[in-house]
Amino acid sequence: MMKMRSIIILAAIPIALLLQGCLFYPRHYDVSSRSPYAEMMGKKFILKQDCYVCGNVKAGKLQVGVPGRYLPAVSPLFINKKLDNGIVIAGILNQGSVFTIVGCIDQYDPENGHFGSFKATFETPSFQGVIFDVSELTDMSKIPPEFLDNLAEPVK
Repeated sequence: MMKMRSIIILAAIPIALLLQGCLFYPRHYDVSSRSPYAEMMGKKFILKQDCYVCGNVKAGKLQVGVPGRYLPAVSPLFINKKLDNGIVIAGILNQGSVFTIVGCIDQYDPENGHFGSFKATFETPSFQGVIFDVSELTDMSKIPPEFLDNLAEPVK
């Protein structure tokens, strides 16, 4: 009887750890069709300063990187380079580049809580059709996230 109880307890531990991982690791939900995010879909914005394209182009996991936060001043010298902080610079998006909001993901993790992250496509020929995470351009504490005045503005 004692041996059976030990086996059950030993079997339950990995299952509990697995479930804990499933429940507490970051979660992502597409909220593009929900209010107030739905109102942002299809809206166009324009970059107010040069920014980097960060991430893996082949994997399609790209984000807009804002110089000055954790990235150096914009320079073509950094393209295709991995910085000391581990970020890979894949290209540059010039001031005046137009992008369209195509989605919004609500992300949750225990440390930061809930925050929204817009997905967008740029009209720039070299990145045509690629979906970017543009959360670096926004105040993610707002619902929906608001674009920071010094980084992007609506196309008029």
